[in-house]
Amino acid sequence: MSKNLKSRIKRKKSELKNAAKNLFKYDINRVKGLEMLENFLVKTYFLKSESFADYCSGNIKTRRRIIAHILNSILLVLFLEYSLIAVMNEPYIRTLLSDPFYLLGESRTIPLIFTFACLSLWLQGIHF
Repeated sequence: MSKNLKSRIKRKKSELKNAAKNLFKYDINRVKGLEMLENFLVKTYFLKSESFADYCSGNIKTRRRIIAHILNSILLVLFLEYSLIAVMNEPYIRTLLSDPFYLLGESRTIPLIFTFACLSLWLQGIHF
């Protein structure tokens, strides 16, 4: 074999080793990302189980379920409040619901944004 061919083979082997090392690092990053997602879902009570493994096996703690239902009911009440503020833009509604958005200028746009945010969070909380 010529020296040129040997050097190309050696270069390809080193490239394959580097690719394998990078793939392994990528998988570690993926696992770290899943751990971060699991920690977020557990801390914010979107996930009613202690971990993904408990969620897949169906182990749900009663205390976490109660807290999640309370938080979902609060989100539903906020959704109703913001939707009433957005739809009924009357002075008596502003005083009844203590509308803070009236002072910000756009009395319909900002409550609509908050309405959609509460609705999306509420729907996400129901499914987990």
